Amino acid sequence: MTHTVQDVISILDRTVRPAGTTVDGIITGDANQSVQAVVVSFVASHTVIQKAIQLGANMVITHEGPFYEHNGNRSVGSEADDDPVIQKKKELIDAHGLVLYRFHDGPHEAVPDTITNGLLHALGWEKYDHTHLKTAVIITLPNPASTQEIGAYLKTKLNLPYVRLVGEREQKCSKIALAVGYRGGAHHAIPLYEKEQLDLLITGEGPEWETPEYILDAVKQGNQKSLIFLGHAASEDPGMIVVAQKIRDRFPNLPVHFIKADPYIMVL
Repeated sequence: MTHTVQDVISILDRTVRPAGTTVDGIITGDANQSVQAVVVSFVASHTVIQKAIQLGANMVITHEGPFYEHNGNRSVGSEADDDPVIQKKKELIDAHGLVLYRFHDGPHEAVPDTITNGLLHALGWEKYDHTHLKTAVIITLPNPASTQEIGAYLKTKLNLPYVRLVGEREQKCSKIALAVGYRGGAHHAIPLYEKEQLDLLITGEGPEWETPEYILDAVKQGNQKSLIFLGHAASEDPGMIVVAQKIRDRFPNLPVHFIKADPYIMVL
């Protein structure tokens, strides 16, 4: 049975925002194209696109924008179109007739948030007492663990070479929040610490000087709080694995591949 791009899109959790207020949608290609295979990834990097072509996939579902900005997709006529990196990437996409579909707002606006829920399950913490908020999930560990122990656990479960800690290694943590992506900024994190009485926030990323400075000051004042940054992609990969599985379940005869995001920061 032949499936179209629109068939695949129709089973995804699409945003309920008014038209023109979401980044989700087809970036390249046409909704009526037949789909040979699908690749799902955190971002349609050059490497992911190359692997999609090798796998015979002609539809790539990307959580983040493929052209290095959140809002907009480097439409024809933008100043950035002259950039040689963008041009070469577009040429590769066009040469192989790939459909790129941006799927960001829909999974974040699902209830519960698909991306956050994916991280919760990847860590095996759904068995603990937890509460989903709009932008985080609050977990209570039955046995408090140190930030050092939690960091080691995160690296093992998510196959990460490192995580980044702000706070003290031996602080015991029981009340934890998971907040994926770019939700580590002060405007989101500080009210969460206070309202939920958190010991630890685990998130993707955020401005280096905002929440980290808050944590450092809190520790100096004798208020034990900690922050762990996983990296944006590392925090959201598990949620996109969930998206890939949803497509497999609905279209069992359609090849669907999840491709892990390239690590874009290396420790020297």
